[in-house]
Amino acid sequence: MTFTQRGIWLVPWPNAVIVDDFFTVDELAQIRAFGDALPIGGGRIFYKPPELVNEIHYMRRPPEMEWLYQKMWGLYEELAKTNDFRFTAKRIHTGAYYHVFREGHYFNFHDDGPWEENRLTFAVQLSAPEEYTGGRFQFTRRYVAPKHGRIVVFHANTKHAVEKITSGVRRSLVMWVSDMVLPQPAS
Repeated sequence: MTFTQRGIWLVPWPNAVIVDDFFTVDELAQIRAFGDALPIGGGRIFYKPPELVNEIHYMRRPPEMEWLYQKMWGLYEELAKTNDFRFTAKRIHTGAYYHVFREGHYFNFHDDGPWEENRLTFAVQLSAPEEYTGGRFQFTRRYVAPKHGRIVVFHANTKHAVEKITSGVRRSLVMWVSDMVLPQPAS
């Protein structure tokens, strides 16, 4: 089934693909509830102040969220049919970051390295725009308008940022696909 048959909108953008209406409202609420219950920290976080100030919750492919990983892999496969990403992904990265930005929180310009592991970034907007002010997602010279459920897909080595939150709370989920094949454990 193609995106247009499912009513999903693809917005052409330089160096990125924007996908709207991919998740249902109930799926977005399920992701938020799971993310809010995770402890802060975990995983490999390469950034610290002044590069970022926000709460990062690490999600390591929990069985109860396998549906999310499968759905995102399906999104990659569908996008790869019509976009030249210049590599072929072999897996979705096992880790994901659930970001919570509160008043005064931000994430300065950065990329999602290491490039050998992360090839494409999938940033999912989990908050409705009326839940916060500030906090615009941006590339070097372009902003992405906030929309509940919007997914921004871009090469992981692309510089991007989240402006300072001036009020409210902004939540997002970040996942990656990779062309690395993980070594199989010895039997």
